[in-house]
Amino acid sequence: MKKRLFSESGFVFLFIFSACLVNLAVMALAVKIVNLFVVVDYFTAAVVRLISSVVTVSGTVGAIVYFISYRKAEFEFGLASGAFWIATLLQLLLSVLFKFYPFIGGGSLYLAGFLEHGRYFDSLSSVEYIGIIDYLLAFVILALFNFAVYLLCGKLGAHKRLYDREKLLSEKK
Repeated sequence: MKKRLFSESGFVFLFIFSACLVNLAVMALAVKIVNLFVVVDYFTAAVVRLISSVVTVSGTVGAIVYFISYRKAEFEFGLASGAFWIATLLQLLLSVLFKFYPFIGGGSLYLAGFLEHGRYFDSLSSVEYIGIIDYLLAFVILALFNFAVYLLCGKLGAHKRLYDREKLLSEKK
């Protein structure tokens, strides 16, 4: 059981890490697109980056767990929860080590900036004055959101597979 939990945690960490890497490209692209329509200052760019980060990371992790649970036709809440939180703890440790840079911390850098400075989060130099409590609070908020998406997509994937299977069996009769 422990071996399965840790292997699942490793896979979930890979999902989260790959989603954060994809997030870097999506954030840059989103800022470029918004810049086509309006002049983007640092605050606006941070808002765009935060929104695109939340959508990209949670959407990628949700899509992956949906397809895996659809393929397996099951979603074990206890195992999935444990695996998610172990992977998130590893992500938190790496985020602290790399100062919540978006390649591992997702949008927690920007959310922490908004929590610390509010609408006065207007330059990259403001990042130096963000306290660790704000970083941790931002990380927890985003992790809880990702966990909710993770659970919802996992349950939906398994339910959809069972529904499709039942529909196929009922058509054969």
